[in-house]
Amino acid sequence: MVQLHGRDAEVRIGNPTQRPLAVSITLYRDATTPGKPVTLGDSLRARISPSTFTLQPGVEQTVRLRVQASVRQGEVLRLAVTFTPVEEPEPQPRPTMRFIMAVRYLVRVEVRP
Repeated sequence: MVQLHGRDAEVRIGNPTQRPLAVSITLYRDATTPGKPVTLGDSLRARISPSTFTLQPGVEQTVRLRVQASVRQGEVLRLAVTFTPVEEPEPQPRPTMRFIMAVRYLVRVEVRP
């Protein structure tokens, strides 16, 4: 969970894997109904710095958020952090099909005074 103090928050993103990962971050309003799975509402205007970057294995990155849209105290937002493996150049093209799987974590963000 991340706490948004006023309009600002800070979160650390890490790469525990052995391969580089491309990371992208977006902030959403929470549209979850109690007792149902997490649902994302509209994306929220926010300055996310950096919002996209590449993390090398074992490295962490501090990300700062400044919400530009109006939010209410007690409101719940969702920070969507998507990790995608960085493709390494192949010496020769492979004739096989490849699947690349991206993982998205949804982090609860609570608006505090």
